[in-house]
Amino acid sequence: MATVIFSIGLTIFLAHFLVILFEKTMIPDVLILMLVGILVGPVFHIVSPADLGKLGSIFATLALIVILFDAGTELSIKSLEKSLKETVSVTLGTFALSAVLISLLVYFFLSGNLLVAILCGVILAGTSSAVVVPMISGLNIGDVPKTVLTMESALTDVLCVVLTIGIFNAVKEGQIAPGEIIGQILASFVVAAFLGAVGAFLWSLILRTVRRFPDNLFTTFAFIFILYGITEFLGYSGAIASLAFGLTVVNIRHISFLKKYSYKTSEFSETEKMAFSAGAFLLKTFFFLYIGISMNITDIPSILMGLIITIVIYCGRSVVIRYLMPESTSVRDATIMSVIVPKGLAAAVLASLLPLQGIPGSEPAQNIVYAVIFWSIFISALLIFLVEKTPLDRLYAKAFVGFQKNVGKSV
Repeated sequence: MATVIFSIGLTIFLAHFLVILFEKTMIPDVLILMLVGILVGPVFHIVSPADLGKLGSIFATLALIVILFDAGTELSIKSLEKSLKETVSVTLGTFALSAVLISLLVYFFLSGNLLVAILCGVILAGTSSAVVVPMISGLNIGDVPKTVLTMESALTDVLCVVLTIGIFNAVKEGQIAPGEIIGQILASFVVAAFLGAVGAFLWSLILRTVRRFPDNLFTTFAFIFILYGITEFLGYSGAIASLAFGLTVVNIRHISFLKKYSYKTSEFSETEKMAFSAGAFLLKTFFFLYIGISMNITDIPSILMGLIITIVIYCGRSVVIRYLMPESTSVRDATIMSVIVPKGLAAAVLASLLPLQGIPGSEPAQNIVYAVIFWSIFISALLIFLVEKTPLDRLYAKAFVGFQKNVGKSV
């Protein structure tokens, strides 16, 4: 027990050091945390996912909720309105192209297993909020690209989950109903966002009263967890509800039809914002350790296939950004958007469900998904470093001819 407690304390200190390292070198802390997880997990077998039991998946979900809420509080309604067109086009363009390319590659790798290939394509077509948000928080990019990346990661989490579960159900029932699946996706987006916004409005009305409670800093987290649970219980996306809650609660005074109620609402204090940031930091730290611990490093063919898939995804992403983002975007922002396509929690959770469906070929497919999660985070981290610290940005500048020239380059 003493060793475990010591390790937890050491990990927290390490995480703070890694944030400073990221600011100096542009090597993301999430990558090093994953590598540490791989060392203590599959390499030295100090910890395994089985040791964590259900606690691991619960903790990962809590991390996603808090990270999305924190991301929502960093967005503004004005930025969202400006970037709505780009968000939709980039999200759907990347998702569709990635799903097709991944499905084709897995189909040939698994010798013609079409069902598993399609499942891998859908599971890996999105980006991860838990990875994207921490990565872009340390980068100096424009409001529109930042909003597009944040919203894309949240929306594709839902797309991945709903489409995958829809395919699972179709296999069980022996028939596929595209209309029903599309309806579930739209309902999950709209209703979940509505529930999150309503929850945020109600919470802002009672926040003054809640502050009278002793030790009340984390009551907001408690409310978000309740909201997430209710939304999921109703069959909608708790992740979208969490994001909508954070977005609404900090923008109520700027939402036209709510302005007349704004005098009754409360905004978060600086102390509360610091508490939220600290909570998100701790959860993010242990989440990426958990992902590293869950990696399978013995299936070499699947690991190599994961690398090939990841490279293809990044090539496709550059094409999407080139033709779906407006040329008013700076070359640097377009470059950053091209190199941030990491996979994460949603893909990991859905991959863990594959063997439970009794579908032949599920085990190698699961290993491929975990490999792509690792490689995509690794390559995102590597490319961000190279773009910021080496002449690689000049190569991307050739791909984005016609886009706005960079005013300056952040470090």
